[in-house]
Order: sequence, then structure tokens, then C-alpha cells
Amino acid sequence: MLSKQESQARAASGEKFVVRMKIPEGKTVIQDEVHGKVEFMNKEVDDSVLMKSDGFPTYHLANVVDDHLMGITHVIRGQEWLPSAPKHVLLYEMLGWEAPKFAHVPLLLNPDKSKLSKRSGDVNVEDYKDKGYFPEAVVNFVALLGWHPGSTEEIFDMDGLAQAFSLKNIQQSNAVVLRDKLDWINKMHLLRRAETKEGLLDMAAMVRPKIEADLGKLAEEHSNEYIARVIDTLKERIKNVYDVPALCGYYFRTPSYTSEESVAYRAKVGDETLRKVLPMALDRFDSVEGDTVLEKEEAKQVLKAIADEHKLKLPIVMNALRYTVSGVKVGAGVPETLATLGRRCVVDRIKRTFTSATGSS
Repeated sequence: MLSKQESQARAASGEKFVVRMKIPEGKTVIQDEVHGKVEFMNKEVDDSVLMKSDGFPTYHLANVVDDHLMGITHVIRGQEWLPSAPKHVLLYEMLGWEAPKFAHVPLLLNPDKSKLSKRSGDVNVEDYKDKGYFPEAVVNFVALLGWHPGSTEEIFDMDGLAQAFSLKNIQQSNAVVLRDKLDWINKMHLLRRAETKEGLLDMAAMVRPKIEADLGKLAEEHSNEYIARVIDTLKERIKNVYDVPALCGYYFRTPSYTSEESVAYRAKVGDETLRKVLPMALDRFDSVEGDTVLEKEEAKQVLKAIADEHKLKLPIVMNALRYTVSGVKVGAGVPETLATLGRRCVVDRIKRTFTSATGSS
């Protein structure tokens, strides 16, 4: 190590130099908001460079000065920065400034326990937005990574989080980022939104571009109010509004009935069942002159009446109508589907399927 005199002489001669912080003897104690009292032996802290030979400050100095000038009261950062904390606390003392409170929070890990990084999947907010996740669901999900509310409650809106959140409830162990957990939280927020007309309309506006991208411009002829009704019928079956196009294309265009899934479903339902069920369904649904509105309760009553008339189990009748109007086995409840499609659409699809089942032109 150079003496002070030699160091000053070499600097005075024009030789480039750096400025280091001189770590004192003893120990540095930090009262961390997450880890509690943490002690560092100063002999294990290196004399870090504060000013480089080009005259620019290093991160450690710039960070402390910047935070002080901005009036930062709390420094919340990943726990990998905990070993640097004594340097920063000492710098505050050397500069005669009051140090902020420190909270070193757990790291975010992939399911394989590797550190989450931008090279290992979706880590940007935009990634989740582009996949149809709600902003409040993403915030809710992130808040629960390494934090617990001290209760069994897990679903929070922004106001609820603001009231419940506390640094004291942040855990010390690292948090694993699980997409299944985000999907569940998003589903809970979807159900919350679906409780109001405004929430359904917001979701309709959100998913409309996705529907048109996946299904074509056919969705243009449908209002957001119609899309909102579609979402309402599917809310228990989806985790994300972007699930809507793949699950319910039949709401926006006539089914082709030619897919492998549709052909297999028709074979299960059977043409004989279709020939029994559809004439009565057509008669009942087409009996209201000029009225396109079809209520769910009316649809339920018609399905039950058909089952009673032909002494068929209700699920058999419902499968026949589900195939007729959607061509697929999975979707919203049958009465809800019929009501959402509307009387004229239901009648048209019954006529088409009945013609196919009877072989008539």
C-alpha cells in the first residue's frame, strides 16, 4: 500500500488515480426491515473505488448521493444487495447524512429454482398484458411473491393491497414464480369484474381485438354488449379473457361441423337422437313471431319439455342442442348458450342440423 505522501505526490504529478473509501475498523450494524439486525465485520468489507480514474463515480457513490438528493426514505431491493449494505451505510455516515431504511427482499426464482431473468420467460409487464392478464391480477400476483398478508386472504384490489401491505410481512426465503398461481389469481379477478355490467363491458373491449385477430372480422358485426354476454356465459370456464376465441368461435360464426372433434361429437350424440329432439326444439323456439330474444329460463323449459316428451335423460337432450348450435362438446351451459345466440340464430342452426340428420335438401 502506498503511503499518503507518495500517493499525493503521484497524483500531483498528473498520474491518473482513483478515490477509494477507507473502511474503518470494527463492525457495521444494519437494522434491515426484512432480515432484522444484521452485523458485518468491517475487515470483510473491501475499500471500494468511489471515483474512477476518468473522474466518474462508481455505482456505490452515485447511488448514495442520488438517493440522498432525492430524499429517499426507504431502499427496497433484492437480497443479493445485502452484502453491499455496509458500504452504503458507511458512506452515509462519512458524508454526514442520515441513511434511509433498508429492506432486502427475497429473490424471484423460476420453478427449477434458477434466478428469474429476462432470458428465462415472461418477466416484463408487457408480456403479461399481451397475454390477456388483468393489471390488478399481475399486481396482486407480484405482491404475494415473498409477502403474506397475515391472513388467508389472497385476492386484493389496489386499495386492499395499500391497506394490507407491510414490509414486516415479507419473508426471507426466495419466492418461486408459478404461472398456475397467476392464472388462478387472474381467474378470481375475472369473476370479480364479471359481477358488474361495467366490468363485463371492460373485458369485452379488452378481448375484442383478440377475437377479431383469431376469428376474423366476423366479430365486427357484434357489439361489445354481445361480447360481454358471451364472457358472462363462459366466466366459470375460463381463466383469462383471451381464452374466449378458442373456446367459443361458434358465438361469432356458424360452426363448420367438419372438424375431427365435431364429427366425433356428432357420432356420440347420434342422428337418431337429433331426429327426435330437433323437430320439437324447432317448433318451440320458432313459435314466437318476430321476437329474437330468447331467455335462459325459456331455453331450460324447452329442454326439459323435450326430455319429458321423448322420455330422454336431460343430458342427452342438452348434448343434442349443444352439438346443433356449437358443433363442439365444451363450452358454456346449453341454456346460456341458446339465450346468448338468440332465437333466430338458434332456429337457423336447428334447421341446418336437422336437414343434415334427415338427409333432406
